[in-house]
Amino acid sequence: MEVKKGGFFDRFTDRVIILSAVLCVFLPSILSFVVEAALVTSLIINPRTRKMIFSCGLCYWLLPIALASIIPPIFYRNYVGIIGGVGLVLLLTFGIYLKKAITPDIFEEGIKFASAASVIVTFSAICERVAYAIWPTLSMNKDLRCAGVFFNPNMFGTAVTFVILAALYKILTSRGDRRIYTVVIVANLVSMALCGSLLGMAELVCGVFFLLLFNKRWKWVFAFVGLGLVALAAVFAYPKLLPRLFEASESFNLRYRVWQLAVYLFKQTPIFGRGVLTYMMESPKYASAELGFDVWVTTCAHSLLLDGLLCLGIVGTSLVSGFVIHYFIPIIKNVVKRINQPTVALGLAMTMGVLFHGIFDETVAWPQLTVLFLFILSGAFLRKKD
Repeated sequence: MEVKKGGFFDRFTDRVIILSAVLCVFLPSILSFVVEAALVTSLIINPRTRKMIFSCGLCYWLLPIALASIIPPIFYRNYVGIIGGVGLVLLLTFGIYLKKAITPDIFEEGIKFASAASVIVTFSAICERVAYAIWPTLSMNKDLRCAGVFFNPNMFGTAVTFVILAALYKILTSRGDRRIYTVVIVANLVSMALCGSLLGMAELVCGVFFLLLFNKRWKWVFAFVGLGLVALAAVFAYPKLLPRLFEASESFNLRYRVWQLAVYLFKQTPIFGRGVLTYMMESPKYASAELGFDVWVTTCAHSLLLDGLLCLGIVGTSLVSGFVIHYFIPIIKNVVKRINQPTVALGLAMTMGVLFHGIFDETVAWPQLTVLFLFILSGAFLRKKD
């Protein structure tokens, strides 16, 4: 694996920053945002880490993306969008830092920290569910779904998926106590049941399938597919096992209504968009039936691509897409050269799940989840010849 240059203090600083960022994912949303923003700002202020970030070719994307995401919302008085644009640039900056600073030890330790924190969040979700059972009016949804420390249950489901994939990676590679990571997986499956996220479950199934496939665990793949078919048959035979599955059509209809308005809004400002969270800022204006829209007022356009186009326009979305493609090039090279295959498989399997989920929602764009995604993906940049 690639050896990172720098003295003991530099390596210690990188370890503290990265592990702190991982732990902050599991803090309540607002507190997590504040701490993560402070950590990334410290990276920009510190001369050593600033040089590390801006010596990378990816840094040339940051200024154009900053201009494309921060200036348009100023003209539309989308002040939340201005903050969101700054947040987007900070997250991309953190991604560059992770790419340069991650080491095998920090990566493995980070997964341990995330696993332990996720179990604590499971206990908090159990307490949340008990509270909803006693005081149903506390819940913001009729199904009493839990959100843990995240903004909503779907985001909780995505976080659970990421942790389960990381724990399964530990089991498959024997890089940790299998019994401990089995407990982590079970605890997070409890969290998945409590949050009731259908898309989170689908993302998990997709991610696990590709993780087993990329690791060439053929017996596990066939066993997983068989188990999935049995579980699906059981759910259709006994609908009470997963009642939300039969609400999928209603959920899709809600998203279709969102997409209709999002496309209409995009056509108004297709080049530069109106800034992050445009749908949240604009949808209440169209909630009146006289305007011809059956509007679901929510935070986003529930599609990774569509919301990107709506918020950043064609220009901003193209710039972010260019950054992402450039970011993934070293990972693709690792695939071709068969370098560090286990962590590459983990990163790509997680990405496949995110892309599937991104068709119907964009939970990964939430800062907490973006940080966790970038951290787990950073393992794919490690350089160990297999």
